[in-house]
Amino acid sequence: KGLNILSFKNHDFSKPVFNRLKIKDSVVLKDEVIYNILKDKDSGIWIGTTKGLYFYNLKEPYLKLIKEKNKSDNNVIYGLLKDHQNNIWFSTNKGLSHYDRVTGIFTHYNQGDGISSEEFDLNASYKNPSGMMYFGGINGITYFNPKEVIYKPRESKLYIDNIQITRTDKNLIETIQLKNDQPLKIRSKQFPFYVNFSDINLNYFKNTEFAYRLKPDGNQWNHIDNKRQIQFINLTPGDYTLEIQGETKGILWNETKPLTLSINVIPLWWQSRLAYFIYIILFLSLLYFIYRFTLNKKLEHQENMRLHELDEMKTRLYGNITHELRTPLTVIMGMTENIKQRIDSEKQRSLKSKFEILTRNSKKLLYLINQILDLSKVESGKMNLKPVYTDIIPFIKIIPDSFKSLASHKNISLTLYNENDTIYMDFDPEKISAIISNLLSNAIKFTPEKGKIILHVKKMINGSVPYLVIKVKDNGIGIKAEDQKHIFDRFYQVDNSAMGGTGIGLSLTKELVLLMNGEISVKSEIGKGTEFRIEIPITNKAEKLEKIDFNFTPLFSENEDQDIDEISDQHHDDHPQILIIEDNKDVAHFIASGLINQYEISFAQDGEEGILKAFEKIPDLIITDLMMPKKDGFEVCEILKNDEKTSHIPVIMLTARVFEQDKIKGLAHGADAYLTKPFNQNELQIRIEQLIKLREKMQHKFQKTCFQIDQNSSLETKFINKCIAAIHQNMADENFRSSELAFAVHLSESQLYRKLKAVTNMSTAVFIRDIRLLAAKDLLQKSDQNISEIAYICGFSNPDWFSRSFKEKFGYTPSNFRQRN
Repeated sequence: KGLNILSFKNHDFSKPVFNRLKIKDSVVLKDEVIYNILKDKDSGIWIGTTKGLYFYNLKEPYLKLIKEKNKSDNNVIYGLLKDHQNNIWFSTNKGLSHYDRVTGIFTHYNQGDGISSEEFDLNASYKNPSGMMYFGGINGITYFNPKEVIYKPRESKLYIDNIQITRTDKNLIETIQLKNDQPLKIRSKQFPFYVNFSDINLNYFKNTEFAYRLKPDGNQWNHIDNKRQIQFINLTPGDYTLEIQGETKGILWNETKPLTLSINVIPLWWQSRLAYFIYIILFLSLLYFIYRFTLNKKLEHQENMRLHELDEMKTRLYGNITHELRTPLTVIMGMTENIKQRIDSEKQRSLKSKFEILTRNSKKLLYLINQILDLSKVESGKMNLKPVYTDIIPFIKIIPDSFKSLASHKNISLTLYNENDTIYMDFDPEKISAIISNLLSNAIKFTPEKGKIILHVKKMINGSVPYLVIKVKDNGIGIKAEDQKHIFDRFYQVDNSAMGGTGIGLSLTKELVLLMNGEISVKSEIGKGTEFRIEIPITNKAEKLEKIDFNFTPLFSENEDQDIDEISDQHHDDHPQILIIEDNKDVAHFIASGLINQYEISFAQDGEEGILKAFEKIPDLIITDLMMPKKDGFEVCEILKNDEKTSHIPVIMLTARVFEQDKIKGLAHGADAYLTKPFNQNELQIRIEQLIKLREKMQHKFQKTCFQIDQNSSLETKFINKCIAAIHQNMADENFRSSELAFAVHLSESQLYRKLKAVTNMSTAVFIRDIRLLAAKDLLQKSDQNISEIAYICGFSNPDWFSRSFKEKFGYTPSNFRQRN
């Protein structure tokens, strides 16, 4: 409880009262444990605690912590004595210390100074009448007469032993000797180099440290403790003088000259005359480069003019091609719709759903072709506005209503917020519809489930000009800052697996806005959402209409999941299981349609969900797209191939990216096959069959080798080795079964079963039994224990069951096997 005063008069304890005028110099003992109290002749008390030394002045009174300068921590004081010179000696947990009351200097002694140990015992201290002091430590007693302790450091002479430099031809250290006052010449390639020195000091107890400085750069001494080697990593060219000096108890040896060494660092080649000549040549080359750059700028301008003409030609080509594509596509759509209407039988429901997929994707293709055609018209200046003058608010309300079913299917809230009930203005219904539809389609596509999309319409007056302001805001995945300035560029695609598309929609949207003398801008933040803002000037010059007959059909259907759900509901437990990871549901249905009779199919809509399902189901094979939300195919492949639960699963990567470097990257991430879209279903089925056959070969290999600890570095081998080790550690435990093995390797029972079945074609129970039988076989050959003992050692509770299992596995009973071997 700190410091207390016992009054013999009142027979009670009390706390000391300190002088508040000295409050800055005083401290209060609260948590310190007091080990020693020493009376001073000057009406003071020295107090030794677990947190240092205190002095209590009885006259003032005040309490002061006696602390060494520039030292943050204090030692535990075990013993406390005062010598005849009125100085304080105390033993600690870090040696013996001396405090000079006149100078306020602490001096510390350790085993290098001759004391028995640096750890002393509590209260093991004594001073006899002659002044001799005794301190007891863990290794014996230290005793001395304070008058005979020499405080002045004993100096000795220092010598250069050798210099160790790095050889220029090889990265090796070479030791050289210098004669007399010979200077050291060093080149830049010979760094680092080391200066080794020694001192001649024959004292048994010595506590010498060393310091050095390098002139003319530094005048401060660098302390290196008791090391006798100085390392130099690098020095600028020039002449230096190295000075080395010893120190004892923090006091440098001043009576003798320091050890000196002259060092000459030879300049590097780039500071030579040849180097300066090269600099002049480079300067002249720079002037020539500037001349060539100016000339190239002129040539580049001419090239830009040529490319502009070429771009105009390509625009005309796009227009012609899209016109030609619309004709056969119209025929395909018409014939598809005609055939679909004639399919009414319930038995032909599957065929009808395929025609619905065909119709839906034909509409998407037609929509894309129309966008390319419109874009080419805008850029060629052939697209004209067809404005009408009427109230735009009722017309705008029609567009989000067409998207609400799709938004509701994705559990997205789509809200229209119009600040004005009526806004009469000139506008082109087709162009306004295309603008808002593109923005809403993008918002729905890139907004996750339970997200929000707001279509905000208002009238604003900027100066004297009224404007129609349309804002589409979502809380989706957002766009990177470096991509925002390019998203309106033609055919630009954000480099993000979660954002597909052709790069046409937003480019067309911007061109249409500019056609109406408007402006479009975007604000976005990753993970928080995106806001597109459109401002169109309001005019009233067109023909007035009371009502607009305009029917808008959304591009996307909310029924896209029905076919997927039908396939997912079909289960074939005896068939191999395939996991399809694909964000396009029509493509996923197309892949599954050719596999449903031979395999059990499951789906995942993005890379993150695919990884979770792969860990949960441990499928026999995975088919994954490359460009997907959340995690792309490369990430999916890398994660699954580097996890021991799923490393054995073959992965087929499907993608529309046909570049050779993408294929190489996919294979480098662990993909077993890489197919480009459009792909042939027969080729896909053959690839799947071959990969499953390869897995069967792997199973056959592991059935031969899995019963011995293999040093192969593959994840499958490491996993089997882990299982074998766990079984061997619990060999005698007859209750160590599937659940215990699953717990030991950190998997669920179903995951362990599917993993072992995929790698070894054995169930968990059979795998454990075979490991036990192999161990028993080894004991039958190498030990003289009887068969029953071996059965119990290997975890078989019934020797008869052991004999039957052994004969089933090896063809002999245990007794016959022992006789034969």
